[in-house]
Amino acid sequence: MEKGAEKRRSPRLFVNLPVSYEVLQARKVAMPKDLEEVYERVQASDEFAGTRIDGIIRDLSINGAFINGSTVPLLSRVALTFPLPGIPEVEAIGWVLWRRKKECVIQRVMPGDTAPSRLILPEGYGVLFESCTAHTRRHIGRLIRMNDASKALISAV
Repeated sequence: MEKGAEKRRSPRLFVNLPVSYEVLQARKVAMPKDLEEVYERVQASDEFAGTRIDGIIRDLSINGAFINGSTVPLLSRVALTFPLPGIPEVEAIGWVLWRRKKECVIQRVMPGDTAPSRLILPEGYGVLFESCTAHTRRHIGRLIRMNDASKALISAV
């Protein structure tokens, strides 16, 4: 595999897009009593519900994004609003599946390098889109393909 090759299943677009996010109130689901006795659910965190925060999307795919900004609790449900080239305002809802509570620095030596390099990982969290329009997902996919094609053209020169 080539140096720095992407290993994720879903291709990414590395961006620098402003995003506003709000932690949503967890929804309570009523169930019949006999089902309630045997059914378990993951409960979304209510901490910071209603809080609106600004951040930066650094990494975007058709399935989710990495948001650089103040973190919120794991399993928070968040409403995101951000612009995309070609779509002035995208609205999406997602789940916080992982977070990095503060910036960290990793020293690493890549194959073929003689000296270690520093990789700075910013504070933020990964969100999996629960609700995002098909049009928006297709548009993100087009942007990723256009970006990949431009990289291929540049490397061919």
